[in-house]
Amino acid sequence: GDWTTRFKELLAEAQKSRSPYPEICLRGGYGAPAQNIQDEKHVVMVGAGVGATPFLSFLATICDGEQKGPSSKFQKLESAVFYWLSREPEDFVWVNKYNSIIAATPSLKNRVSVRLVLTKGMETSETNECSAAEAALFWIGVQVALRLDSQSVVQELGAPTQFGRPNWKKELGDRYKELVKYQKKGEKMEIGVYACGNNMLVQSLEDACDSLDSDEVDFKLFAEQF
Repeated sequence: GDWTTRFKELLAEAQKSRSPYPEICLRGGYGAPAQNIQDEKHVVMVGAGVGATPFLSFLATICDGEQKGPSSKFQKLESAVFYWLSREPEDFVWVNKYNSIIAATPSLKNRVSVRLVLTKGMETSETNECSAAEAALFWIGVQVALRLDSQSVVQELGAPTQFGRPNWKKELGDRYKELVKYQKKGEKMEIGVYACGNNMLVQSLEDACDSLDSDEVDFKLFAEQF
């Protein structure tokens, strides 16, 4: 970047002229919100665009670890759902690798899931290879397939599994409904919500968490905005 490039130039100039190095002021370090995932029992991860990076790192770590043997790093983790929001469907293709590992690994299959959310309006532009009508029919077909047999489609990621901006109150509420069967009587469940994205995303998640908090469940939001 511009700052590190200029810093390198200043050091080079100081070395060349044998003058004192520039004074440096450091602040931090600053913890990343995703670094405490390993301490949670239930997590929901939300990454928008490049904000998916720390959660893709989580996928890589847990998948690689479980392939080599039981992983102690995420031993406490009972469930994890990762929402990747992007405007470009091409971003999703390479996640197939991790989805295949999750589906083939018993210790991950019922613990980790990936949901790909295409926030961009469905593209129906005509190209040399595809007419606008054919593109529209393709996206309609994907949505119908997801409604009729979502599990089969999810096993072959690369196409979005959800369209449009999620209703986070519904998404998080549905997640709790899926987990409530594991909740012990009288126990308050905690679900960690980890997010990396813009202010609008973080604010909508904060509003959803606040509205869903109750005597039975506590949604804890950890967010990094950019």
